[in-house]
Amino acid sequence: MDNTKNQNKALMLGLITVMLWSTVATAFKLSLSLLTPIQLVSLAAVVSTVALTAGSWLNEKLQQVPRIIRQKPLLYFTLGALNPAAYYLALFAGYDLLPAQVASPVNYSWVWKAATKTAQVTSLMFLSPVLSLALINTILAETIHFSVIPGVSLILGGMAVQQWCS
Repeated sequence: MDNTKNQNKALMLGLITVMLWSTVATAFKLSLSLLTPIQLVSLAAVVSTVALTAGSWLNEKLQQVPRIIRQKPLLYFTLGALNPAAYYLALFAGYDLLPAQVASPVNYSWVWKAATKTAQVTSLMFLSPVLSLALINTILAETIHFSVIPGVSLILGGMAVQQWCS
């Protein structure tokens, strides 16, 4: 009985996650209608810093942060500049160039990487945006214009940076 309860809870949480995640591309497009990609990444960085600082303070770990950063400052700066900063700059710039119906399925490309780290799935990860465009063209009979190539290229570049950093 307990296992069934856990499976039902996992299924419900998975469905909620998919429903929330499906709105991300729309949220990105709405945000990008008000802000540039750099402004959006900067705002996200400020909010994340405040949230992580508050969490560290609540868990009484805040005093450890300066010591940890002093150990390898160049490494932490480089990793922070590449992922998430460069990844999200490329992602938001790509979304800024793409129509919402293209950005939404491309948004799921990261799932290939999160699923497993095998070479086959990593290779498929870079095909996912292209496959999404093909499906949009085939199923929805939506014309895909060459103007989406820069947006998809930026997203693929961001994915490559993220892959390299992990």
